[in-house]
Amino acid sequence: MGGRMKTLRMILVMLIAMVFVGLSFIYFIKSDQTRFTNSFQNDFLKISLYTKDSAAYVNMLSLFSKNTLEYGTKKPVDISYLTTNQKTNTFSADTIGAFQTEKGNITGIGSIDKPSTKKRELELAEELNPYFAEAYHSFPNIAWIYYTSASGFMNLYPFVPSSDYTFSKDSLKGETFKMGTIKENPNRSVYWSRPYLDRAGKGMMVTVCAPVDANGLYIGTISIDLTFQMLSKQLSEEYSSILADGKGDVIASSVSSFLSQNKLSNISQLDSFHPKVFKQLVQKVPSNQLKTIHGVQVIKKDVPGTDWTFYYVLTQREKIHQISVKLGIVVLFTTLVLWIFWIAEKRKLAENKLKALVNELADDNSELHALSIKDSLTGVFNRRGIEQRIQLEVNKNEQQDLSFILFDIDSFKQINDCYGHSIGDFVLKESANVIGHSIRVHDAIGRWGGEEFILILAHTGYEHALDMAERLRQNIASHSYEIEGKVIPVTITFGVSVYNPKRSVKECIDRADQAMYKGKQNGKNQVVGENDL
Repeated sequence: MGGRMKTLRMILVMLIAMVFVGLSFIYFIKSDQTRFTNSFQNDFLKISLYTKDSAAYVNMLSLFSKNTLEYGTKKPVDISYLTTNQKTNTFSADTIGAFQTEKGNITGIGSIDKPSTKKRELELAEELNPYFAEAYHSFPNIAWIYYTSASGFMNLYPFVPSSDYTFSKDSLKGETFKMGTIKENPNRSVYWSRPYLDRAGKGMMVTVCAPVDANGLYIGTISIDLTFQMLSKQLSEEYSSILADGKGDVIASSVSSFLSQNKLSNISQLDSFHPKVFKQLVQKVPSNQLKTIHGVQVIKKDVPGTDWTFYYVLTQREKIHQISVKLGIVVLFTTLVLWIFWIAEKRKLAENKLKALVNELADDNSELHALSIKDSLTGVFNRRGIEQRIQLEVNKNEQQDLSFILFDIDSFKQINDCYGHSIGDFVLKESANVIGHSIRVHDAIGRWGGEEFILILAHTGYEHALDMAERLRQNIASHSYEIEGKVIPVTITFGVSVYNPKRSVKECIDRADQAMYKGKQNGKNQVVGENDL
């Protein structure tokens, strides 16, 4: 009787163990699929945000370049460090020496001074250097950042001597420059190159470019180069991931065999027996759906703003390896209970980390947007931000009154010269604060440039705008600018204009600017309207 009970207990234990092993096996298959898809979404999000931020940055520099070329720089730009070689009819910035970490090397052909537009572009190249340096040191995945001009030069950051790399006319014949022409890119949008081998020796890479136009003409490109190796560092090494272009050429991968310093790989290499058929089938897989092709599990998603597709793949060998590992663990059924608690906790932790990462990336994206439209010194809108607000108000108020007040701190250069730039910064911040607290909640203030600011007054006619400008002038004149025991005398001159749909926004703001400078000529500390011009 005792033997029978022991046998029954053994059979029961074996049945329980078999059921437990079977249930555990099913659980692990589903769990792995979940982890596989979650990891895919995480890596896809990182690649998407990285390409989006890269495109946004070159686009911002393109807009900055356009404004600089069309409206000029706010202060003189020194490009006297450029040297020419009469024999080769070339020029470079090889002599900058100690400034090599702050500037790129400007190399080109022909004259520096002729035509005059070329000199303005060279001044622009110098103006771009701080932005190039900031981007390069803030985002270590960047290989090169540069401006290429149709007039025959390039500003390449980080600095390399012209003996190692210099501008050539071939640069204007390449894909990255030709794709920026108005014919090839009528929408003037940011674009990505096909993969190529870097002439400066950093291996296989892709480039994100933004065309630079001035007065309706295509004059150059802002470009950021990203190497395959650097892009691949964004990806998790836990699974086989591939970032490929529309032709299936691999741009980044967590699999080292797909990465080369001097040649392209293709996604068709996943199936060595039927590469062409496999490539055609894998490119037809619906987005964000897990499918099996020739024994390979595939999930993919197109990267917005590019012709790239991001793939996660799981080969039969990888699946067999994963199943073998899990079965080996399950066989040790005596530790299964503890192991289940551990894996459940680990899965929960992974999901929380994923959610936290998504939230963190969303917060970072919002913060980057806010920083891109705010002036870091005064806290008001910067030029980019206020121009966006102006366009918004113009679109909303086509049938309503809309006024502009342009104002400038009187004798600001003398304040800087007499008291120092830190006091000048205080005056700028304090003036923006006084004006900001004196206007209505639906009005907008922005820093137009230097010590010059602009107010956007919606639903406000000309006379009302004049009255408001006078009230603001009095507030500034009566405000005590006291710092470090010193009282700084500050006055402001205001120019007022009203938006007229028959004129462009620029012409309307120029009217306010002309009125303000008339006030400067008439003795400063006053309000002048466009009707007084």
